Amino acid sequence: MLRPVAISLGLCALLSGCIVVPVPVPDGMGMSPLDLSSPPNACPVNAETEGAGGAGLAALNAARASAGLPALSLAPRLTRVAQNHSCDQAVTMKMGHVGSDGADLRKRLDRGGVSGNAWAENVGMGQRSVDEMVTAWMTSAGHRANILNPRYRAAGLAVSRDVTGQPYWTLVLADRP
Repeated sequence: MLRPVAISLGLCALLSGCIVVPVPVPDGMGMSPLDLSSPPNACPVNAETEGAGGAGLAALNAARASAGLPALSLAPRLTRVAQNHSCDQAVTMKMGHVGSDGADLRKRLDRGGVSGNAWAENVGMGQRSVDEMVTAWMTSAGHRANILNPRYRAAGLAVSRDVTGQPYWTLVLADRP
């Protein structure tokens, strides 16, 4: 069965008054919309992340305890969101708070099924161990403020390595898991 599909030429961007002509295309051959519900470059939670989670959480909670704050709990959904972002950074070899598809943390949390009213993210690149990463975050005013924010109750911590072995770290904090 044929159905009309609008096809426009790139010249339309340069010309005013372009006409878009419906062209019959067989079913299954048209363009499909981009799926922004899936994270780019997603990967499973890896063994290094699983190991870093416990040690990292202990270090983060020690810092919070010294500030009189309650401990964070490790949340699997937040870890999954953090892992996907670390993988995306490692694949693209770019550290940042916006994914390669333009998704910010709130969009990535939505994808991961995480709701809540407060959230933050710390990223890092190059620190060879979770202890080095937490130390670096705790010596940076903005990162430290995120870790010591009393609104946050749950965390996800992940690491992924690029093709050269460079680690990309992501810590996601939220008021609920």
